[in-house]
Amino acid sequence: MKTAAKKELIVNVLTAVISLTLLFAAWDQLTDLDKAREQMDEQIFTEKLAHIIAWALPVLQLILAALLSYHPTRLYGLRATLRMLAVLTGYLILGMAGSFKTQPCACMGFLEKGSFMANLRFNTIFILLAMTVLALQKGWLSYINRWLHRLKVRKEVARNSG
Repeated sequence: MKTAAKKELIVNVLTAVISLTLLFAAWDQLTDLDKAREQMDEQIFTEKLAHIIAWALPVLQLILAALLSYHPTRLYGLRATLRMLAVLTGYLILGMAGSFKTQPCACMGFLEKGSFMANLRFNTIFILLAMTVLALQKGWLSYINRWLHRLKVRKEVARNSG
C-alpha cells in the first residue's frame, strides 16, 4: 500500500471513530433528555441556560458528525470538534480544580460512572486524534509549523502587553 493510500486510510478511520463517538454522545443525550437536563441543572449554569445547553450540545455533536462525514467539510468539522473538545476539557479541568461550586458531570453514557480523570483522559485522546487527522490532512510540517508560530506569536504578544 502506498504512503498516500495509507495516510488516507488512517484519516478515514480516525475521522470515523471521532464521528461515531459524537453520534453516540448525541444519541445518548437526546434519548434521555430529561436526564441530560437534570445533569445540566446541577452545573454552574442558570436553569434556562442549562436547558438550552442540554439541547444545543447534542445538536452540535450531530452537526459535527455530519461535517466530518462529508469529505469537503471534514476540515471544518475537525477544527470545530477540536474547539468543542477543548472547551469541554477546559470546563472539566476548572471543575476538577474546584473553580465552581459543583463538580462537572461526565454526561456521556459509558463515562458517567467513571472518574473525572477518566473523562479527562478520554477527551485528551480525542483531542489528539483530531489533531492527528488535521496534521495528516494538511501535511505534518505545515500544520505543526503554523501551530508553533501562532503559539510563539501569542507568547510574544502576551509578553509585550504585560
